[in-house]
Amino acid sequence: MTEKKPIFRFVDEFIFKQVDALKSSQPYQDLIRQMSALSDFQLKTVNQVISLLLVFLPILLFIILWIVNINFNNSLDKKREILNEINKFSSSQKQLQSLGRNIISGAAINNRGDFGKQISNSMATAGSDRANVKALNFESSSKDGIVNSTGVAKFNNISTKVLSDFLADLAGRSKFRVSALMVKKNLKDNVVNGQVQLQHYGRAPEGAK
Repeated sequence: MTEKKPIFRFVDEFIFKQVDALKSSQPYQDLIRQMSALSDFQLKTVNQVISLLLVFLPILLFIILWIVNINFNNSLDKKREILNEINKFSSSQKQLQSLGRNIISGAAINNRGDFGKQISNSMATAGSDRANVKALNFESSSKDGIVNSTGVAKFNNISTKVLSDFLADLAGRSKFRVSALMVKKNLKDNVVNGQVQLQHYGRAPEGAK
Protein backbone atom coordinates (compact mmCIF):
# COMPACT_ATOMS: atom_id res chain seq x y z
CA MET A 1 0.00 0.00 0.00
CA THR A 2 1.39 3.36 -1.03
CA GLU A 3 2.02 5.74 1.88
CA LYS A 4 0.21 9.04 1.51
CA LYS A 5 2.26 12.20 1.94
CA PRO A 6 0.96 14.78 4.45
CA ILE A 7 -0.63 17.80 2.82
CA PHE A 8 1.99 20.13 4.35
CA ARG A 9 4.77 18.16 2.66
CA PHE A 10 3.23 18.92 -0.72
CA VAL A 11 3.06 22.60 0.22
CA ASP A 12 6.72 22.61 1.35
CA GLU A 13 7.85 20.86 -1.81
CA PHE A 14 5.92 23.33 -3.95
CA ILE A 15 7.46 26.32 -2.12
CA PHE A 16 11.00 24.90 -2.37
CA LYS A 17 10.53 24.27 -6.10
CA GLN A 18 9.40 27.86 -6.60
CA VAL A 19 12.40 29.15 -4.61
CA ASP A 20 14.76 27.01 -6.68
CA ALA A 21 13.12 28.30 -9.85
CA LEU A 22 13.57 31.87 -8.62
CA LYS A 23 17.25 31.32 -7.79
CA SER A 24 17.90 29.89 -11.23
CA SER A 25 16.08 32.69 -13.04
CA GLN A 26 18.05 35.29 -14.98
CA PRO A 27 16.61 38.38 -13.13
CA TYR A 28 17.64 36.83 -9.80
CA GLN A 29 21.15 36.06 -11.06
CA ASP A 30 21.49 39.64 -12.30
CA LEU A 31 20.35 40.96 -8.92
CA ILE A 32 22.90 38.78 -7.10
CA ARG A 33 25.69 40.04 -9.34
CA GLN A 34 24.65 43.64 -8.69
CA MET A 35 24.49 43.00 -4.94
CA SER A 36 27.99 41.43 -5.05
CA ALA A 37 29.34 44.59 -6.63
CA LEU A 38 28.15 46.72 -3.70
CA SER A 39 30.44 47.82 -0.90
CA ASP A 40 29.91 46.64 2.66
CA PHE A 41 28.33 49.97 3.59
CA GLN A 42 25.97 49.87 0.60
CA LEU A 43 25.11 46.26 1.25
CA LYS A 44 24.40 47.07 4.89
CA THR A 45 22.19 49.99 3.85
CA VAL A 46 20.23 47.79 1.43
CA ASN A 47 19.76 45.16 4.13
CA GLN A 48 18.48 47.79 6.57
CA VAL A 49 16.05 49.17 3.98
CA ILE A 50 14.79 45.67 3.21
CA SER A 51 14.42 44.97 6.94
CA LEU A 52 12.49 48.19 7.46
CA LEU A 53 10.25 47.35 4.51
CA LEU A 54 9.60 43.90 5.91
CA VAL A 55 8.65 45.47 9.27
CA PHE A 56 6.57 48.39 8.04
CA LEU A 57 4.98 46.81 4.96
CA PRO A 58 2.54 44.66 7.00
CA ILE A 59 1.73 47.68 9.18
CA LEU A 60 1.13 49.83 6.11
CA LEU A 61 -1.00 47.08 4.58
CA PHE A 62 -2.98 46.81 7.83
CA ILE A 63 -3.57 50.59 7.89
CA ILE A 64 -4.74 50.57 4.26
CA LEU A 65 -7.12 47.67 4.92
CA TRP A 66 -8.38 49.39 8.07
CA ILE A 67 -9.11 52.63 6.16
CA VAL A 68 -10.81 50.69 3.35
CA ASN A 69 -12.90 48.82 5.92
CA ILE A 70 -13.96 52.07 7.63
CA ASN A 71 -14.93 53.62 4.30
CA PHE A 72 -16.84 50.47 3.36
CA ASN A 73 -18.70 50.48 6.68
CA ASN A 74 -19.51 54.18 6.33
CA SER A 75 -20.79 53.59 2.81
CA LEU A 76 -22.83 50.63 4.05
CA ASP A 77 -24.30 52.72 6.88
CA LYS A 78 -25.24 55.48 4.43
CA LYS A 79 -26.89 52.95 2.12
CA ARG A 80 -28.83 51.52 5.06
CA GLU A 81 -29.86 55.02 6.13
CA ILE A 82 -31.01 55.84 2.59
CA LEU A 83 -32.91 52.54 2.43
CA ASN A 84 -34.61 53.29 5.76
CA GLU A 85 -35.62 56.74 4.51
CA ILE A 86 -36.99 55.21 1.31
CA ASN A 87 -38.99 52.69 3.35
CA LYS A 88 -40.34 55.46 5.60
CA PHE A 89 -41.29 57.57 2.58
CA SER A 90 -42.98 54.58 0.94
CA SER A 91 -44.91 53.83 4.14
CA SER A 92 -45.96 57.49 4.49
CA GLN A 93 -46.98 57.53 0.83
CA LYS A 94 -49.19 54.48 1.31
CA GLN A 95 -50.77 55.98 4.46
CA LEU A 96 -51.37 59.27 2.64
CA GLN A 97 -52.95 57.46 -0.30
CA SER A 98 -55.16 55.45 2.05
CA LEU A 99 -56.15 58.62 3.90
CA GLY A 100 -56.81 60.37 0.60
CA ARG A 101 -59.11 57.58 -0.54
CA ASN A 102 -61.13 58.00 2.65
CA ILE A 103 -61.41 61.79 2.34
CA ILE A 104 -61.22 62.57 -1.37
CA SER A 105 -64.02 61.43 -3.62
CA GLY A 106 -63.36 60.15 -7.09
CA ALA A 107 -65.73 62.72 -8.60
CA ALA A 108 -65.79 66.42 -7.79
CA ILE A 109 -68.95 68.49 -7.19
CA ASN A 110 -68.54 71.48 -9.46
CA ASN A 111 -71.87 73.30 -9.29
CA ARG A 112 -74.98 73.86 -7.22
CA GLY A 113 -77.02 71.49 -9.38
CA ASP A 114 -74.70 68.57 -8.63
CA PHE A 115 -74.71 69.49 -4.96
CA GLY A 116 -78.51 69.50 -4.93
CA LYS A 117 -78.62 66.04 -6.55
CA GLN A 118 -76.20 64.64 -3.98
CA ILE A 119 -78.15 65.84 -0.96
CA SER A 120 -81.54 64.85 -2.41
CA ASN A 121 -80.23 61.35 -3.17
CA SER A 122 -78.96 61.02 0.40
CA MET A 123 -82.31 62.20 1.74
CA ALA A 124 -84.09 59.54 -0.36
CA THR A 125 -81.64 56.90 0.84
CA ALA A 126 -82.43 57.94 4.43
CA GLY A 127 -86.10 57.16 3.74
CA SER A 128 -87.61 60.62 3.33
CA ASP A 129 -88.97 62.70 0.47
CA ARG A 130 -86.38 64.44 -1.70
CA ALA A 131 -88.43 67.64 -1.36
CA ASN A 132 -87.51 67.78 2.34
CA VAL A 133 -84.02 69.02 1.53
CA LYS A 134 -82.72 71.76 -0.75
CA ALA A 135 -79.48 73.58 -1.43
CA LEU A 136 -79.26 77.11 -0.05
CA ASN A 137 -75.85 78.08 -1.38
CA PHE A 138 -72.79 76.50 -2.95
CA GLU A 139 -69.23 77.47 -3.87
CA SER A 140 -66.15 75.58 -5.04
CA SER A 141 -62.49 76.13 -5.77
CA SER A 142 -59.87 73.97 -7.47
CA LYS A 143 -56.18 73.54 -6.71
CA ASP A 144 -53.69 70.89 -7.85
CA GLY A 145 -56.44 68.76 -9.34
CA ILE A 146 -58.58 68.72 -6.17
CA VAL A 147 -61.93 70.55 -6.06
CA ASN A 148 -62.94 71.87 -2.63
CA SER A 149 -66.71 72.38 -2.50
CA THR A 150 -68.76 73.95 0.28
CA GLY A 151 -72.53 74.08 0.43
CA VAL A 152 -75.41 74.54 2.86
CA ALA A 153 -78.39 72.17 2.81
CA LYS A 154 -81.71 73.01 4.45
CA PHE A 155 -83.93 70.17 5.69
CA ASN A 156 -87.54 70.26 6.88
CA ASN A 157 -90.01 68.00 8.63
CA ILE A 158 -87.87 64.90 9.04
CA SER A 159 -87.47 62.58 12.00
CA THR A 160 -84.28 62.39 14.03
CA LYS A 161 -83.61 58.92 12.63
CA VAL A 162 -83.93 60.22 9.08
CA LEU A 163 -81.55 63.05 9.95
CA SER A 164 -79.04 60.56 11.38
CA ASP A 165 -79.27 58.31 8.31
CA PHE A 166 -79.10 61.36 6.02
CA LEU A 167 -75.86 62.58 7.58
CA ALA A 168 -74.42 59.06 7.66
CA ASP A 169 -75.05 58.60 3.95
CA LEU A 170 -73.52 61.98 3.15
CA ALA A 171 -70.40 61.13 5.13
CA GLY A 172 -70.11 57.51 4.00
CA ARG A 173 -71.16 57.17 0.38
CA SER A 174 -70.70 60.77 -0.80
CA LYS A 175 -67.70 61.56 1.47
CA PHE A 176 -69.06 64.87 2.73
CA ARG A 177 -67.72 66.39 5.92
CA VAL A 178 -70.10 68.20 8.26
CA SER A 179 -68.66 71.63 9.06
CA ALA A 180 -71.66 72.99 11.00
CA LEU A 181 -75.10 71.75 12.00
CA MET A 182 -78.12 73.66 13.28
CA VAL A 183 -81.22 71.68 14.34
CA LYS A 184 -84.60 72.80 15.68
CA LYS A 185 -87.07 70.22 16.94
CA ASN A 186 -90.83 70.62 16.60
CA LEU A 187 -92.14 68.90 19.72
CA LYS A 188 -95.73 69.00 18.49
CA ASP A 189 -95.07 67.04 15.31
CA ASN A 190 -91.91 65.31 16.62
CA VAL A 191 -89.87 66.39 13.58
CA VAL A 192 -86.71 68.42 13.12
CA ASN A 193 -85.81 71.31 10.86
CA GLY A 194 -82.47 72.93 10.30
CA GLN A 195 -79.41 73.46 8.17
CA VAL A 196 -76.14 71.64 7.69
CA GLN A 197 -72.96 73.04 6.18
CA LEU A 198 -71.10 70.43 4.14
CA GLN A 199 -67.61 70.30 2.74
CA HIS A 200 -66.51 68.00 -0.05
CA TYR A 201 -63.18 67.16 -1.69
CA GLY A 202 -63.18 65.57 -5.12
CA ARG A 203 -60.80 64.97 -7.98
CA ALA A 204 -61.18 67.37 -10.87
CA PRO A 205 -61.74 65.91 -14.34
CA GLU A 206 -58.55 65.24 -16.32
CA GLY A 207 -57.32 68.36 -18.02
CA ALA A 208 -59.01 70.67 -15.50
CA LYS A 209 -56.93 72.76 -13.11
